[in-house]
Amino acid sequence: MNKAYNMIIFFLIILNAFLISSLFFGHNAQQKTNTIEKEKTESPFSFLENSQLEPLKISILNGCGVPGAANLVAEKIKKEYGVEIYQTDNADNFNYASTNVVYNASSGSNIENFITLISENIGEENIYPSTVPMQNESIIIIVGKDYQDFLNFY
Repeated sequence: MNKAYNMIIFFLIILNAFLISSLFFGHNAQQKTNTIEKEKTESPFSFLENSQLEPLKISILNGCGVPGAANLVAEKIKKEYGVEIYQTDNADNFNYASTNVVYNASSGSNIENFITLISENIGEENIYPSTVPMQNESIIIIVGKDYQDFLNFY
């Protein structure tokens, strides 16, 4: 009879140890899952949002005359690059054949990173520093008639 009780007690001790360890490792696994989910939802360009760097102020100007083109490009940039758009508006005219990017000549690493990324789908010949001081924006994107190419790049 004592042997039976000893076996039951031994079995209960093992069962408790298993339950306690599964609680610990189960919670740890949940934390790992949450970390993985967080990494999946983080923007691949989160380095652009580094709080030590000056935030980008990007203006998108419609230079092709197609209603809503600047807003479409703004949404694409927000989605693909995870940056906020300062404003959308019309350019000085609607005769831009190509999309152009003008950036603050006193560019910091945040601007340089963004320029490097966006140059993948806007030709480098259409990206240049501003010749006049930029007061409000750090980057101005003038949407040209080729804006569909930009939208369909990804």
